Amino acid sequence: MEVALTSSSSPQRLKASAVALDDPLPPHEERTAEEEAKYKRSRKRRNIIRAKDPTTTINNFHVSNLTYFLDIQRLRVDLNLTLAVDLSVRNKNKVSFKYHNCTAALNYRGHLVGVINIPAGNIPSDDTKRLDITLTIMADHLLLDDSQDLFSDVVAGVVPMNTYLKMSGKVKIFGIFKIHVRATSSCNFNFY
Repeated sequence: MEVALTSSSSPQRLKASAVALDDPLPPHEERTAEEEAKYKRSRKRRNIIRAKDPTTTINNFHVSNLTYFLDIQRLRVDLNLTLAVDLSVRNKNKVSFKYHNCTAALNYRGHLVGVINIPAGNIPSDDTKRLDITLTIMADHLLLDDSQDLFSDVVAGVVPMNTYLKMSGKVKIFGIFKIHVRATSSCNFNFY
């Protein structure tokens, strides 16, 4: 900590003010308008250095080619569907976000039924990148163990599903520091 002595209008009175490295200006009540503006600028600079996790948003999803067949004699369901997901990833950092290869997964009652690979890429600073993901599932091949649950769900008229995406990557600050960040997104939905 550094201490600065300043004299006031009277020569006998000295005022000591402590200046910490963390906060280079006196408390808010004692700041002038100019000092307050300088303080706000310095706080903004600190936010540039701290990496923020990107945010993911599922804008829309569309189910097409949904076909199912109930085999009542065997208590089995054959289900095929194509799921198109419109996803946005927003980079809130002041530097670009370089992400690695990642996967989007589709789950039925906690069991993985479909995976799609998303190639590595780059999202510029303060920008949003839209990803269009198309996933085709042939659940009749994947859900042999859960055919009783699937049969019950189809008969009831509601099939619960979940999509999950995890992106991880790095932001490079000043071309020197590499900070790891990640974004996740999950969406639960039901087919009626």
